Order: sequence, then C-alpha cells, then structure tokens
Amino acid sequence: MAALLSPASTLSAQDTSQKSSPPPAAVTSLEPTDLADFANLPPLIQTRLTAALALTRLNLTYLPNSHDPKSRGMDCSGAIYHLFQSLGHNDIPRQSDQIAQWLIEKSTLNSVKDSHSLSDPAFDSLKPGDLLFWTTSDAPKARQMPITHVMLYLGTHKTTGKPLLFGSSDGRTYAGQRRTGVSVFDLAFPKATSKSTLHSFGPPPPIPTPKKKHTISK
Repeated sequence: MAALLSPASTLSAQDTSQKSSPPPAAVTSLEPTDLADFANLPPLIQTRLTAALALTRLNLTYLPNSHDPKSRGMDCSGAIYHLFQSLGHNDIPRQSDQIAQWLIEKSTLNSVKDSHSLSDPAFDSLKPGDLLFWTTSDAPKARQMPITHVMLYLGTHKTTGKPLLFGSSDGRTYAGQRRTGVSVFDLAFPKATSKSTLHSFGPPPPIPTPKKKHTISK
C-alpha cells in the first residue's frame, strides 16, 4: 500500500516565508512486497530496492546540490549517489552524466533516445534495479554526456502493473499526484513537446571488491 507523506501541515508561517527554504516534501513510499515478483529477484537487487524504498520513508524534499539525508533533502543524482554509496559502490560518481559514463566504462549503457514506450524492443533488457537517464535540449555543454537526470527503475506495481521509479524530483507524479522529494514515481515518457527525453538505461556495475592488504612476513 502506498504511503503519502507530507510535513507541510507542521510548518510554521515563519518557515514557509523564508525564500531560502526548500519546498516541503510530499513523497510516496511503498513496501518491497508492493513490487511485482519482488520475492523472485536476486538478493542483490532485493537489497538495492529495499534500501531505495527505505529512503522514501524519511520525508526528504528535493534539495539541489545535496546527497546527504541529514540536509533533509537530496537532488536526483544525489539520491542515487547516496543509495549506491551506502551499498558499497564507493566508486560511483556524483553527477548524473558521470554516472552514465560510469556504466559505459564498467557495465553497459543502452540508448533509447528514439523509444516512446516500454513495449519498444529497446527496453527488452530493462530490469528492476537498473538506472535510467534523461537528457534535455538545454543540457550543459560542459558535461561529458548530455545527461541531466537519473533515477532507479523499481519494476512494476504488483496490483496496477504500472512501471515505477525511485529518485528525487520536484515535478514528477505518482498516481496523478505531484510529488516533491525522494519518492516513488510513475515512469512516464516525456510528451512530444517536452524538452526532456529519455536517453538511456543500464545495470550498475558490480560492487567493488575491497583490496586485500599485503603483509610482509618477518
């Protein structure tokens, strides 16, 4: 069952009047068992999805340039960075385009720039736990790749069958309701008039194996 969380009603007039304050969180959380076939997923993916959904229960808003839950918010790449860091991926970069490049170098990145539906054959290899990337027409030219947004694919809802995402956003929706913060979202393809386009997806690389310390025998 989806839980809709929002602390807006607890904010004082002084809090809401501060221009520097981020918008209050309005997020949706699910249980892992709400995801279709969760019990049949590999343990590594179950752990990844469970950790992601746990973050959605912290009532974190969308906060640019943050990847720390202690700041009470994170941005899109910050949420992904924090999630994977917490799971042992110490080599994951911080920025969305760099994360895409990380997949190219250590895993696989599949282009879907000309696809407009999950039924497209380009998505045949998409699996829960994969990362999805978006680009925009005004992506910064200084970036390694024209990537401006990243989220985690959760799979589909057990009851509705709708594809779902985990991440941080200040404009996406869940079940028709606008969500703000670290949340579960519907996977919806951008409209033809949108400047945003789904760019690519891929599985994260394996967790790095800690290097063993060599000891010198006396």
